[in-house]
Amino acid sequence: QTDNAVNTVPAVIIQGNQVRVLAKQFGTIGTPLAINANSTYINRTSGNIDILESIGLGSTVMLRGPPDGFGAIIYSKETSLVLEAEKVILTGTNPTYLYGNITFYNFECTIPDKEIYFEAGKTYTFKDQLNIIGSPDIYPQEYLIKLRSQEKDKPYYLNLQTNNYNLNFLNVSDAYSQTPIYIPIGVNAGNNLNLEIDPVWDNGGATGLWSTATNWVGDVLPGGTDIVTFNSTSVANCSIDNVGAWSGGNLTIESTYTGTITQNTAVLAGTFSISAGTYNSNGYSLTISSYSQSGGTFIAGASSISCSGNWAKTGGTFTCGSSTVTFDGSSAQTITSGGSNFNNVIFNNSNTNINYTGDLSIAGNVVLSKNTSISSTNNTNLSITGTINGGYTLTINSGTGTVNFNGAIGNTSALSALTINNTSAAIANFNG
Repeated sequence: QTDNAVNTVPAVIIQGNQVRVLAKQFGTIGTPLAINANSTYINRTSGNIDILESIGLGSTVMLRGPPDGFGAIIYSKETSLVLEAEKVILTGTNPTYLYGNITFYNFECTIPDKEIYFEAGKTYTFKDQLNIIGSPDIYPQEYLIKLRSQEKDKPYYLNLQTNNYNLNFLNVSDAYSQTPIYIPIGVNAGNNLNLEIDPVWDNGGATGLWSTATNWVGDVLPGGTDIVTFNSTSVANCSIDNVGAWSGGNLTIESTYTGTITQNTAVLAGTFSISAGTYNSNGYSLTISSYSQSGGTFIAGASSISCSGNWAKTGGTFTCGSSTVTFDGSSAQTITSGGSNFNNVIFNNSNTNINYTGDLSIAGNVVLSKNTSISSTNNTNLSITGTINGGYTLTINSGTGTVNFNGAIGNTSALSALTINNTSAAIANFNG
């Protein structure tokens, strides 16, 4: 340990089982500090470790900084290397290749379009702070930082031992993380584990089409079950013309998006969430695992919407049009309509239980495809304007809420039974 420099003459190698070096300078560019140990700990006591080059030399690796940097070291690929400093920073625009198991303290890379290649099968541990942040696209170029394996389709391992991290504008492949990692904006380039990376709309190609790759950050189309996000990155309108390989991922419209998204094909999504802007399903089918609306406008038109989970509208506007909403979950579902009407509704829940919070108003017809029990969670009203049909039982538990039927019951397909459980004086109103 020294407050100054540790230097060796050429051909001299520091050997040992565990070697710990704490200094301000480690060798020189011309004469790196050479270490051969099972465990190597390098701590720069003042300043950063700026890595300009990482060069594989057979069974060894040379890390070298800029001329006025930390110096240079040579270490064995089989060592467990620890690098600690105020920051450990990747510099330079050339690709960086990292070898062996390495633990970084305060790791940082913010160079647009930088490529980082990790040795397959090795573990890279990050402590204290971690910042890897690329840059947004500037059409026609994209500037995400790429995290790659040195052997395609063979994973490297990430071990984040910190919650103080910022990973954004990244294109990642072959990364197996030991803990879940969230990357708000980026590209999932495949073979990743425990990484959530959101494709984000940027309309960089200026076509306004979902199917144009350059309209997404990183110039890569959403695929698989990616979580697709619309936000202030671009508030341009989007036509969902062809979703390609994307299916079943969440679709999130954040509060900063003010444009209009129009379906022009069928969509299968996970959680559908809208906080601002306008979504027009435009007569096409929309199949979702749950619905969440805190703001914005949803225009259902003549669409068929299938929801297998909860429906929660707490804000914004839902315009039902002539649509049909099917509740087809396998467990109990809760409907919070937030004061908006449904048009036609099909109850096809195999669990039979539908709960509603707040008034539930169905302006069109109801069809029962399964035995159905509809229950108010807070003594609110149920109103069905159209007909009720289906050869199944319908049980309504409204507490002290009023039940209004304004259409015919069983006029085309008789119900097996109708039961109304109500604790108020006025049980139900039949006006049909």
